Amino acid sequence: MRILIVVGNCLKVNSSANLCHKAYIQGFIEGGHDVTVVSMSDLGQIIDESIELPIGATYFFYDSSFLLKFIKPDARKAMNQAVDNKKFSIKTKVFSVLRSSIMKFYGVFGYSQAWISNTVAQFYDGEEFDLVVSLSSPITSHVAAHLLIEQEKVKCKRFCELWEDPWQYDIYDDKIDEKLLQLEYDITRYADKVIYVSPITAKIQAELFPKSAKNIDWVNLPYYYKDEKENVKSGKNIYGYFGDYFPQTRNLAPFYKVAKKINLEVNICGMPNELFRSTETIHIYPRLSLGELKKYEDVTNVLVFVCNLRGGQIPGKIYQYSATNKKILFILDGIKEEIEIIKDFFRKYNRYYFCNNNEESILDVIHEIEDGGCEIIVDKCIEDFSPKNVCQKIIEKCMDDK
Repeated sequence: MRILIVVGNCLKVNSSANLCHKAYIQGFIEGGHDVTVVSMSDLGQIIDESIELPIGATYFFYDSSFLLKFIKPDARKAMNQAVDNKKFSIKTKVFSVLRSSIMKFYGVFGYSQAWISNTVAQFYDGEEFDLVVSLSSPITSHVAAHLLIEQEKVKCKRFCELWEDPWQYDIYDDKIDEKLLQLEYDITRYADKVIYVSPITAKIQAELFPKSAKNIDWVNLPYYYKDEKENVKSGKNIYGYFGDYFPQTRNLAPFYKVAKKINLEVNICGMPNELFRSTETIHIYPRLSLGELKKYEDVTNVLVFVCNLRGGQIPGKIYQYSATNKKILFILDGIKEEIEIIKDFFRKYNRYYFCNNNEESILDVIHEIEDGGCEIIVDKCIEDFSPKNVCQKIIEKCMDDK
């Protein structure tokens, strides 16, 4: 199949979203498909030189806002962090205002609006694609793909919007902007198939957009890469949490308190790194490049995963953890009904040590792990989550009614 992937951000930026985007690209390539990728250039971006793009695809990169070119890298980094930082220092306020000003200059899609315009103006392919897949975040991926099709820059048999996060009903904000919600609904109507990455999110979105419900489905995220090297164990287990843990999104505090109480050896890498203090056995680091992070992942025996507080989204980190032979401490959180759905989906793999997000439950499961673990839990890679298998599921969902 000829497949076009549209991604509205720079693939060389270090983020969990981009790791996932790369996995989708890799998965379609491994499936033997002819893959073309349209994405954002690195103009004005904070890129990670250690990131390599999948080999085997044809790439087209288009610039975004020229304004970003004139903002120093440190300021751009601080602008991005200011979005999630709830400690409103004077510096944070300045960067928040700067970011807001740029966003307002371009409208609802911010500086990505310039990328949409440049992409639609410059990209053209005369041959028909079997499938066009737009990946969000950002939402501009869907808009650009739609305009390419609408303006006949691209011909395709099927158009799929893959939403890694919904736009309005998400994990970060309780406020719903009705105008933007209407825009989100309009965007979902562009596609032949709208795929979310959580069964809970798909259900919520189908209820929000009943006229689009028949086209809404879900497929789990892929893991980014497989890591099945032998665990290094020097006397005791080393635990690792690798990901962001802003308290409005994810509650890592109960695990931290337990780890501190029993002197657990832990590496925590992510933002906001000032939320907890390092101790003799707990080591706190900010978000690290993939190269820097690897040395901490390599010495980890037990990976720690924490569910979101709300929204039904499943953090993609669990799929990457599932591509290792390390033990996984799976901390459940959120609304009771959502917890049951998530637990039912993952429980069938006999791969995880489940507990609730309170100190007593976490401590009980840690004791179980430290005592040697459970015989029915198998610490090995789950191939259902491989990029190739996940992308095959997407193709089947998109083409099943052709």
